[in-house]
Amino acid sequence: MVTDEILDTLVPAATYREVPARVRERVGALADGVLLTPPPDPRHDVLVAAAVADLHAS
Repeated sequence: MVTDEILDTLVPAATYREVPARVRERVGALADGVLLTPPPDPRHDVLVAAAVADLHAS
């Protein structure tokens, strides 16, 4: 059985506002970039753009 803890280790979940912090804590200086798949619902575009801008700033 895959527990929530194991699942979160393999595939961390976060709100769009939490994404930058989760990416930083997960990969930190190990990666020069990450791939974020845009959500199919355009209502989230502003939140995704803010997360991307936050990641670019770091």
